Amino acid sequence: MTLTTTPTHQALTAELAQLATAAKELTESSKSDSTRRIYQTLFYGNGVKASGDRGFNGTERALPFALWCDRYGFASLPADANTVAGYVTYLSEMGRSVSAASSAVAAIRFIHRAAGHTSPTDAERVSTVLTGMRNQRAKAGILPAKKAAATLDVLRAMADQITGDDLFALRDRAMLLTGFAGAFRRSELVALVASDVSLKVDAMVIRIRKSKTDQGGKGQYKTIAVTGGAYCAVGAMRAWLKAAQVKDGCVFLQIERTKGGSVLSSKCVDGRAVARVVQTLAAKAGLNPAQFGGHSLRSGFITSAADRKHSKAEIAAISGHAVNSAVLETY
Repeated sequence: MTLTTTPTHQALTAELAQLATAAKELTESSKSDSTRRIYQTLFYGNGVKASGDRGFNGTERALPFALWCDRYGFASLPADANTVAGYVTYLSEMGRSVSAASSAVAAIRFIHRAAGHTSPTDAERVSTVLTGMRNQRAKAGILPAKKAAATLDVLRAMADQITGDDLFALRDRAMLLTGFAGAFRRSELVALVASDVSLKVDAMVIRIRKSKTDQGGKGQYKTIAVTGGAYCAVGAMRAWLKAAQVKDGCVFLQIERTKGGSVLSSKCVDGRAVARVVQTLAAKAGLNPAQFGGHSLRSGFITSAADRKHSKAEIAAISGHAVNSAVLETY
């Protein structure tokens, strides 16, 4: 006679706990590292004590969601839909953009799901408040800000502002020209490691291991040809890697200023550093820096390629868009 054993309640509970942990890990892995860091900051803050948000005039930094909840005695995790709707209203009164409010809602959604909670952001109450905020801004003539494209002529004007051959100049030149020539998202650019870059006689091949539209990590290879001259991305990358002696780890590293000059750090730059470089160079070129950002390099390449009558297929091969992507029509 064969006896069939039944798992004990304790064993089942342990197994369910393991599955819940695994599900949490999968949820967290669904977003890129940079996106997860942004969501963590939007939800919890960056660890720096808030200086306050005096008045609803938009001149002070808005509190992250968890700190705002603590201030008014609301539960942040799990939160309810009314709390989230109240927070969106707070952001609106603080003068934050619709895009910023939408990002905050996305962060709240992600943190809840990662923790195994039902997201309060799915409630109609939240979407209604967001829609109302969007409509209110539109009636007031406040349109979503869109960063200007750093087209080829603008890119060259920016590159001309980089003089000398110190570490800052070499890094910023390589970052600027490569970001444009490969139509990189800034998150892709700062995620590059030495093994992703293959320098050849007539080109460089760069591997994108993971991107915004490729969270599964299938990867993409971008080939950037040698053009020669002051605006050659391959030459700029070659000069930077040689000077910085980058053999492994991040391609683009932070640089610290010291009394004796500049010292290379082992820390990677982040997406904000790309935006700062672009804006600083825009200002030096006599342009309005507020109109430019990290995405300006990618949009600049796509716009310039379209202006020169390159096909959608040719542009998509570099940008990583689907050939029939509606997004390409917006450039």
